[in-house]
Amino acid sequence: MPSFRKVALVLLLGALPACEIQECDNEETGADGICLKSLKRFEGNSITQSADYTTDIDLVVFNPNGNLSIVRGRESDRLEVTFEPFVLRAHDVSREEAEEDLAELEVSLSQSGRAFFVETRRPSGTRGSLGADVRIALPTNFASVLDVDQHNGRTEIDFIGDSPSLILSSENGDCDLVTGYAEHISVLCENGDLRASVLGVAPQTGSGFATGNGSLELSFPSDGVFSVQAQALAGGSVISELPENCLLNAASDSAKTASCNGATDLDPVYSAVADGTGLADVVLSF
Repeated sequence: MPSFRKVALVLLLGALPACEIQECDNEETGADGICLKSLKRFEGNSITQSADYTTDIDLVVFNPNGNLSIVRGRESDRLEVTFEPFVLRAHDVSREEAEEDLAELEVSLSQSGRAFFVETRRPSGTRGSLGADVRIALPTNFASVLDVDQHNGRTEIDFIGDSPSLILSSENGDCDLVTGYAEHISVLCENGDLRASVLGVAPQTGSGFATGNGSLELSFPSDGVFSVQAQALAGGSVISELPENCLLNAASDSAKTASCNGATDLDPVYSAVADGTGLADVVLSF
């Protein structure tokens, strides 16, 4: 009955906290068995890499597992990346065995053409819990495209300099970010809450801000001339206390457009869409 056991095990795991599956035998009966063991986080040595930066070189980030933090660096022409490798293993696994897993992780800061690539890779056959927390310190004069592909982990973007384009795709984990004065904003936080701050209003060419399963909080400068079209698609609400300089057009509780400081269709228009559950609201602040 191996197939039945596998199906039953998968159903059981869906109701349990994260754990590691191990084969374990009954010493008294000699019967084969399966054990579910709680996890322990093992961390490797941090790895820091850096490169000289010029404003015509874009930045592309790929991180399959681990938190990502993008901050303002201390130098105007230096990009610095720190990788903090980790793996989650059964609580009774030895440090030596975990070290073998950690050694499989591949991290790099490289340049190809007119782009830097920050990448964390897990070769085929390695553990899904293997990953790295990544901290990227951008040059103070950063003014390039920022393109982030984050699969599993929290994403925090505290600084993008004068980047004209912010592209973020996050499959799982909350997203907190600032957009600077970017003219192309395409942010999707698929499974997690999204909090974003628009520091400066600019004409928009991207898809805007969206969640696939989570709430969305979006703040704007009160003196900007712009509109924001907000929708809560799964039964949530669009929530906002508008200042006197903003007008509201409400098609329903879940679909509203706010226009501020005399904005017309010729001025920047932002899009904010929350999906997933009835608890997925859009909250606007100014």
